[in-house]
Amino acid sequence: LLKIDIEGSELVALRGGNRALARTRQVMLEIHKLAVDPREIVSIIEAQGFHYKLYAETFHIVLLYAWR
Repeated sequence: LLKIDIEGSELVALRGGNRALARTRQVMLEIHKLAVDPREIVSIIEAQGFHYKLYAETFHIVLLYAWR
């Protein structure tokens, strides 16, 4: 399980963490919508072969759970 909660730097972590994602079966991610477009995160997650579900969306935060 990889948990990511880094206050708006989610894209940086995902783009630089391809090897970690390749070894990971589950991801929990807090997406800060004011800093990053959730669609960009979803695109990276899908490209890595994950299925995903978005939870608990508020004005500025979305929680994402991904698995494979």
